Amino acid sequence: MCSTAEIIDVVSSHQFALIKKDGKWEQIENSGRRRAEKEAIQATKKLGIYL
Repeated sequence: MCSTAEIIDVVSSHQFALIKKDGKWEQIENSGRRRAEKEAIQATKKLGIYL
């Protein structure tokens, strides 16, 4: 078992985490990180840099 603080720490420092809920695995995605990645991609495209 993990505490709420430990779960938040894992999710905030990683792209996603897996949890087991009602016997099934679920993925929790870090939406802030995903949003930052999209913004970085858009910024590089505006500068003419394609990765």
